[in-house]
Amino acid sequence: MFLHAKHSLNDRINSILLKFHSRHIFPLIAAASLLPAIQTQAGSPVHVQDLMSQDSDPFDGFGKYVDVDGDTAIISADGTSESGVGAGAAFIFVRDGGGTWSQQAKLLASDGSFNDRFGFAVAIDGDVAVVGAFHDDDACPGSTLCNSGSAYVFARDGQGVWTEQQKLTASDAAGGDEFGFNVAISGDTILVGAPERDEFGEASGAVYVFTQNTSGTWVETGKLEIQDPLESDRIGTRIELEEGLAFVQARRSQDPIVDNGGAVYVFRYEGESSWVFETRLLASDSMFNDVFGSSISYRDGIAAFGAIGVDGRFGSAGAAYVFERVSPGNWNELDKLSASDSAFGDGGFGMSIAASDGRVIVGAYTDNNENGNDAGAVYVYERTSPTKWTEVAKILTHDGVEDDLFGHSLGVVDNYLIVGQQVREMNGMQTGTVYAYRLCPADINNSGQVNGSDLAILLAQWGGIGPADLNFDGVVNGVDLAALLSAWGP
Repeated sequence: MFLHAKHSLNDRINSILLKFHSRHIFPLIAAASLLPAIQTQAGSPVHVQDLMSQDSDPFDGFGKYVDVDGDTAIISADGTSESGVGAGAAFIFVRDGGGTWSQQAKLLASDGSFNDRFGFAVAIDGDVAVVGAFHDDDACPGSTLCNSGSAYVFARDGQGVWTEQQKLTASDAAGGDEFGFNVAISGDTILVGAPERDEFGEASGAVYVFTQNTSGTWVETGKLEIQDPLESDRIGTRIELEEGLAFVQARRSQDPIVDNGGAVYVFRYEGESSWVFETRLLASDSMFNDVFGSSISYRDGIAAFGAIGVDGRFGSAGAAYVFERVSPGNWNELDKLSASDSAFGDGGFGMSIAASDGRVIVGAYTDNNENGNDAGAVYVYERTSPTKWTEVAKILTHDGVEDDLFGHSLGVVDNYLIVGQQVREMNGMQTGTVYAYRLCPADINNSGQVNGSDLAILLAQWGGIGPADLNFDGVVNGVDLAALLSAWGP
């Protein structure tokens, strides 16, 4: 748990350390790096910054969806009207060595127009970003209501400049497909969902695969073949691509008793643009309208799935499920997560989700709490046994109000969490905000542990400013040392 030391303790520690000569400090730093590692508990994440666009538009939807990779985040703003009403945009933010985020770029489609909804879906991997525009009208020249959809690929050069690289459309595009409703990228593969495509009946949906060839061009190489598609499955509403696995949600089920219970199809990459169906995952207690797969995350053998329609004690509060991949095709359901304080009227738990470094983090964007009805919240769970995740924190915004929808999206990388809030009243207009947190500030080097290496960094930054400033008061001192030591434990 992150603790604030009293001033007397701070003064005491300062006086002790100031007595050390450098010849004593540096051996201490060296010795500290050899201390045994102890696993960290998440404790209370610390809010570090609000991320806002430099030129917000009314109803721009900033923060509706986010994705993050390394030190770069991409944030949707599909309601932006710079290229026409509702044409859309996406924003790139980068994090510096001190943990501060700043806007690097605003992405616009080169041919953006009315109601394209460019930015509704966003994904990033390294220096490549993909942005969906599911209401684009390329398949119906002259129409503004075709909604065949498209996706755009942007690349960043060595100077941090982002340039549109290519526009992707389906080879068999048709009006109403909504290609670009969701996107994912990993390495040289891009997945694009078209959930309204009539592939196997009305709105059965489809997921397209694009591969980058040796000349750098993205080429459509096929579709992910769903084994038992149904009408209104809306395949491709939610997709995830990570570590050679593709995850695809289908809303419906073969069992009419649990229709709209949801399922997630898993595909495995076999090389040479070949994707092989691995399994179909369902919740063990699947029920009608659970919408399993409302959100999807996978990391290091652990998959987490939101199910926003699951009934709790007071109606459809939502839930999340954790699965483990034991071997190819062999998956075990480990745990079911729900909010410990779920109350009447709460909902949206599972709208966003992230599995990362022993944690599962779940957004509940219509949670009712002290900030107001539908203000939203984010819950943090830590793995406390091989098959159990325990709720350790609930995050509310420091400035939340009613109908904010905080937690509609989230992204995690290393020790950093960003959370999208779809609605925020600012200067008389509705826009959005993204909030940045450090999950465990004492884990300075983002190793997943608080150990001697973190202590060494803190001592090296003593009296100055840097990531070791755990309470963000502008100086590394005894308060920060006390906080680090308080996190040094199971």
